[in-house]
Amino acid sequence: ERIEYLATRDALTGLPNRALFTERLAEVLEVLRVDGSGGGPAVIYTDLDDFKAVNDLLGHRAGDAVLAAIGKRLRAAVGAGDTVARFGGDEFAILLNHADVGEPEGLAERLMAQIGAPLMFSDHEVRVEASAGIARATPGQSVSDLLARADLAMYEAKHRDRGHYRVFEQQMRSAAVERSTLKAELAGALEREEFVLHYQPIVELATGSLVGLEALLRWRHPRRGLLVPANFLAVAEDSNQMFELGAWVLGEACAQAQGLPSHW
Repeated sequence: ERIEYLATRDALTGLPNRALFTERLAEVLEVLRVDGSGGGPAVIYTDLDDFKAVNDLLGHRAGDAVLAAIGKRLRAAVGAGDTVARFGGDEFAILLNHADVGEPEGLAERLMAQIGAPLMFSDHEVRVEASAGIARATPGQSVSDLLARADLAMYEAKHRDRGHYRVFEQQMRSAAVERSTLKAELAGALEREEFVLHYQPIVELATGSLVGLEALLRWRHPRRGLLVPANFLAVAEDSNQMFELGAWVLGEACAQAQGLPSHW
């Protein structure tokens, strides 16, 4: 019994782990496939925002204490027949076996508020926020597809409106594919010399004098044309390419400024 418990539970929080969660999800999806009536199951996938800062500032003991406290809050917020699991790190998932219309959204709202309530650790007040994604099951759907939908919705919440939730919409999948493609293309864009700087003049209004230039980054994308930073900087941040990109911008701007007047 002890071995079975350790194989299906998260050691830190005591919550079900990913294996037990997916097992229970498979069971309710099979019931939905056979029955197909009533309120179907739904999955809420949640991830703490900037949790790394807790570990960095207060240490991993504090981080573990926060995760254990969050696990208790999540468990207390759901029904007895529903499942709260820790997937690892600062990721949690909630399975609602029979979710009525609006129930997952209402629960996500309450979870965001409860997670955001202050925690105390060694006389330090700790506050964390979470982003969540919601996906409703449909008859015949697989475990992996439902989890992927909830994960995509959570990704959208984290990158568009942190501290809130998003419900899965079909266009999120195509957007994820586009991000993945852009990420792969961005990896070699510097080597292919696809980036260019455009310079916008800075004028002193009182005298009309040109006092400087603002360097604006552009990506000459071979397929999508000239892209402004809003189209690719988030992807660069996700793929840890901001340092290389920033270093190139600084080096290129400084090199081109060699012939400008010294007072600039």
